[in-house]
Amino acid sequence: MFGQMTARIIDRCTDQIFNVLAFAYHASTIALNSPASESPILETYLNTLATLRHATVPETSYYAALQTLLNEVGAGLRPRVQAVIHPKNTGAGIPDLGLFDENQPADQKPARGIIEAKPVSDDLMQIAQGEQVARYVAHYGQALVTNYYQFVLVTRDAQTGQPVIEERYDIAANASMFWESAKQPRVLAQQHETALREYLMRVMRRNAPLSTPQDVAWILASYAREARARIAVSGTDLTALDTIREQLEAALGVRFEDETAEEFFRSTLVQTL
Repeated sequence: MFGQMTARIIDRCTDQIFNVLAFAYHASTIALNSPASESPILETYLNTLATLRHATVPETSYYAALQTLLNEVGAGLRPRVQAVIHPKNTGAGIPDLGLFDENQPADQKPARGIIEAKPVSDDLMQIAQGEQVARYVAHYGQALVTNYYQFVLVTRDAQTGQPVIEERYDIAANASMFWESAKQPRVLAQQHETALREYLMRVMRRNAPLSTPQDVAWILASYAREARARIAVSGTDLTALDTIREQLEAALGVRFEDETAEEFFRSTLVQTL
């Protein structure tokens, strides 16, 4: 996710990239061993969606629940990130929600991008690849597209200016499975709470400056926490790491292909689980 922003760091230290990442990982273990306290925000979110289902207009009635979820996650960042419903039009229309850095001037467009939310029944990728999202990305830099149970980040290519589909997170494979699983919100939340929180925090940091090994350490720690959460759910099925591996490669702008890189991936991420 952070590949374009880490390119400058990597270019300056190509021959020492794994030393830099190893240092970053060492710092990240502090965060791994001292996880922040997590309130059951996802269970509350799922309960709210289930309660409102069939009672109101699907697209707009869930705005407040999504805002609360995002604000709870954003409160864990420094500076804090806050979601605002229908921020003012700054030149590309009025998005469903905007993500604001708490330190930014009030008259600026949302520094951490915008949210495009559609009904649960809508196809996520069709929305993400649509003209409206492309317009938002061109103006705001990034858009988190969601149908409330699936999320995908769309960013702007630094060279071409075209939209780029990046990380995705699914609570369920389709709408029917989501509503069925949501009948047991606590169970569903326990399966996704940590991993979804980490994903959303990375989305909120996507536009933030990234220029030091400590910044890279934060990314490594986030992916490691998500990987550990996925393994906890899937048991011994290590295919749960495939998505993490792909996302980490994109985030750091590297490929774990040769023997040295493969060893780095195993020793710094897998062995923490």
